[in-house]
Amino acid sequence: MQFVAPNYTHIAVGQTAAALTNVSESSVLIYGFIVDPTGGAATATLLENDNTTIIQVITVPSGGPAFESKALWIAKNGLKITTSANATVLVFHGNSGA
Repeated sequence: MQFVAPNYTHIAVGQTAAALTNVSESSVLIYGFIVDPTGGAATATLLENDNTTIIQVITVPSGGPAFESKALWIAKNGLKITTSANATVLVFHGNSGA
């Protein structure tokens, strides 16, 4: 069953530990995300709010298609994303205000 996320946040290239904007809750319901390469190999690192605990690192090779995750999960300690110079990330989530 595919869920429809009520909100999304775009994380631009070259960001370091970018938080989902206007999300004040510590837990975030994640519906999925897309890592899109913008001209070369792309890397996105998903972190907890403490900026040190790595949840997942996604690498898309140069010329590769975007990586898409449709897994529904809870980031119980918040979510921040670091992107390389060639990566953008679109996060679909259930927290209002972002």
